[in-house]
Amino acid sequence: MDLLDKFVKFLKERGYRVTKPRLEVARLVLKRRGHFTAEDILRRAPGISRATLYRTLALLVEGGFIRERKFSETSKVYESAVGRGEHFHLVCVRCGRIEEVEPEGVAEALEAEARARGFKVLKIEITVFGLCSKCREER
Repeated sequence: MDLLDKFVKFLKERGYRVTKPRLEVARLVLKRRGHFTAEDILRRAPGISRATLYRTLALLVEGGFIRERKFSETSKVYESAVGRGEHFHLVCVRCGRIEEVEPEGVAEALEAEARARGFKVLKIEITVFGLCSKCREER
């Protein structure tokens, strides 16, 4: 069963309608790699309303197909949640560039520290904000 079929199953199980616009958004989103915004999807599906787009993105997040990240005060970024290992983000505060990092042992060390302090870890998210090499050179 491919991801689109799983999304259709998810919609039906929860009583949501399976519509052509919703499926078009899901097709575009589920084949994406890397980070993307709602605007990126709108540019590829000009006939889709913003309301349908945002509702469908919310359903894809709810179903665990994509993750929503908020790297700035004003915008959300999405990424695939399927088949992804633990990773962290480096975000340039000037140009918005996002790089993924998979440092060995960081999540495990944080989880061990949390357990030692009596915390039960539910999720670990690490985002480092700074200037990318290109923006540093432009200064």
